[in-house]
Amino acid sequence: MLCEICHTKEAELHYAVVIGGTTTLVFICEECAKKRSLVPASRSPLLELLLNNKNRDIVCSGCGLRYEKFTETLKFGCSNCYDRFGEEIKPFLERLQGGIKHKGREPEKGDRKRSKQRKIVIELKKALKDAVRKEEYEAAGRIRDEIIKLEDGD
Repeated sequence: MLCEICHTKEAELHYAVVIGGTTTLVFICEECAKKRSLVPASRSPLLELLLNNKNRDIVCSGCGLRYEKFTETLKFGCSNCYDRFGEEIKPFLERLQGGIKHKGREPEKGDRKRSKQRKIVIELKKALKDAVRKEEYEAAGRIRDEIIKLEDGD
């Protein structure tokens, strides 16, 4: 089938155009798609950002995942992939989420106090284990009482 725009080249792509509930398929060649910024998914700006000649041949030593395959799926194969591909994806992550560390969502206003208490309880439980391990039983008792007071306050 020929491109419906230039009528000279073979159509390699098709796009669904929806107007008022009516769907029409438009078949176009890659050159016409590029001229109109209708880039196919395999050459999306995201993949172009992630994939360049330098990092194309990087392979994870843990699972054997190739960086090129990662750019197609955007999924890591194992925890070693983060270390192996880390430098390659750092600029992408900074642009995507404003930094390289995931901060997560903040809890609702009412949950902030409870969330803060949970963090304190977690730290106190670690301190309690440490005190018991060191056989500091008086300190462990005080920490235990503090944990109980915070947990009952929920």
